[in-house]
Amino acid sequence: MVDMLTLVGIAGALILAIAWIPETLEIIRLKESKLNRKFAEVYFVGTLMLFLYALYLKDAIFAFVNGFILFQVCISLYYEFVVEPKKKKKR
Repeated sequence: MVDMLTLVGIAGALILAIAWIPETLEIIRLKESKLNRKFAEVYFVGTLMLFLYALYLKDAIFAFVNGFILFQVCISLYYEFVVEPKKKKKR
């Protein structure tokens, strides 16, 4: 049986993952990232490390949550480094 603190941890991780959804959808809609570039880069590294650690621990729930967040951060960085520079060149 899962204890209460584990459920709290899972709920917190899911809330963090869900919090990224509106921001990611906005980035896609606007075709530009409004996130601070340094924040996104540091967040990417931290989330990647947590994802790898969750894989090492074979913790499927935290691997999924961190993988989901990592995917959303990658979308932000994609728009920051690939899409936005192309838009600026066209101007």
